[in-house]
Amino acid sequence: MATIIGIKLEDRNLNSVEFQKLLTEHGCQIKTRIGLHEVENSTCSTFGVVLLDVIGETSDLENKLHSFGEVQTMRF
Repeated sequence: MATIIGIKLEDRNLNSVEFQKLLTEHGCQIKTRIGLHEVENSTCSTFGVVLLDVIGETSDLENKLHSFGEVQTMRF
């Protein structure tokens, strides 16, 4: 079974360091990570979207991700 987790990362500038620590903590579970955010000239968007392709049990990771923003999970 494949699991895709989508996260709308709120307050990117404030949360990105702790978010990265969480992803590193679960790095062996994450097969693919894609991050998207708006960029215009010298400014970055305050939110972003991150897609994770993960393996194994994901409930612990999903629970922790909720502290960073909206989380959607698809299993197929």
